Parts: sequence; C-alpha cells; structure tokens
Amino acid sequence: MRPMGLLLATVFAGSVLALPEAGLAQCFDVAVTVAQTKPNGRPWDTEGGAYAPDIEIKLEERTFPLCKDAFSCQAPGFRASSRMVGVTVTDKDAQNDDVIGNGVCALNRGDCQVGQAYLRATPCR
Repeated sequence: MRPMGLLLATVFAGSVLALPEAGLAQCFDVAVTVAQTKPNGRPWDTEGGAYAPDIEIKLEERTFPLCKDAFSCQAPGFRASSRMVGVTVTDKDAQNDDVIGNGVCALNRGDCQVGQAYLRATPCR
C-alpha cells in the first residue's frame, strides 16, 4: 500500500525514492525581474521621481503582495495545480495600470518570459 500523495518509484541500495503523483500541487518560489523600461523605451513610472514599477504578480488566481518601486519581486510558496500556469505581471498605477507581461509558463522548467517580465521558479525548500 502506498502512502497518500506519493508514488513509490525506485528501490536503490535499500532506499525508496518518492515522487509526487501527477495532478498534485507542487510548491514553487517564483522570482520576477522586470525590464528597466517599457518596450517603447519609456520608464514604467514617472510620478514622484520613481522610475521603477509597482509590481503585482498574479499566478493562476492568486495575487501576491505589491512590490513598490522595484524591478524585482518575489512570489514565495506558490502551489501550482498544473504544469502550465497563467501569469500576469502588472505595474499598478493610480490611474492606468501597465501590463508588464501576460501569458502561460511551465514553472517546472525553471525560467519563463512573459512580455517584459522574466520569471525564475525554484521548488520550495
């Protein structure tokens, strides 16, 4: 009988390797880096002398806390329910938000680019 949520895969030198079953959520820490400018070369923000965006990361239906005036942001402990994950990275503004990147990423492959946003996913520790 196998433990719930684990697939017993290989016995090697007395050790059993346990792998997650397909379909179970896998945990990732996701780091996002944003290009220094918009595609047209203009700064993300110009109000208040800050040129860096206020980054909002949305993975599937989960929105992570805002990273103000930054070119990088973290989305720790994201549990992906499938291999392909919907990603939206936005520069939140008082009036008109700028979409930095929007698309689909395979987090289990590590690196992904959506628009002007670069994602690096690593398994949670």
